[in-house]
Amino acid sequence: MLVRIELVLWHIVHPFSLLVKSLYWASWLLENPLEDLQKISYLDFYTHGFGQFWLLLSFLVSNVPFSMCTGFGWCVTYALVFIAWSLVHFFTKIGTPQPCEGYLQNECPIYSKFDWHKPQLTTIIALLVCLVACPVVCTFYATLASRCRGSHDVQEGRENKTGTGDCEEPKVEEVTVDATAL
Repeated sequence: MLVRIELVLWHIVHPFSLLVKSLYWASWLLENPLEDLQKISYLDFYTHGFGQFWLLLSFLVSNVPFSMCTGFGWCVTYALVFIAWSLVHFFTKIGTPQPCEGYLQNECPIYSKFDWHKPQLTTIIALLVCLVACPVVCTFYATLASRCRGSHDVQEGRENKTGTGDCEEPKVEEVTVDATAL
């Protein structure tokens, strides 16, 4: 049971961390000129840059299978849970520990880019994340799993490739043993 939980977390953490970090850098680049790259703090660079490097490295050196369909399913599920939580956060006026610009502290959004005070933009972002970004990131990870790290499970002396992006689980042939032949 714990292995299944770990696999679910694996299928959530890796794609979603890349997705969040990519969205962070894309929004930063859209708002700032490239010359301001020198103004990024070490903590922001480490959190949204170097941390992703370590995650990709751990993914490449591991042999944990990654399926495109499973990854997509869990990535979208996690995104929907986050969207639901952000709506609860918005409607119950939880706010943030620090004040933000333009709102009372109890109305501050979790992320300024994902602000339900601007429902049209936030809905578009949510749809893009679920319908575009999740499939793209999961395809990237499935490709890494199948092409770059050579993910194989060896069963009965034969290679059974995993992480190829197929939606079907690998089929295991039933083996019968004739006890009288032994």
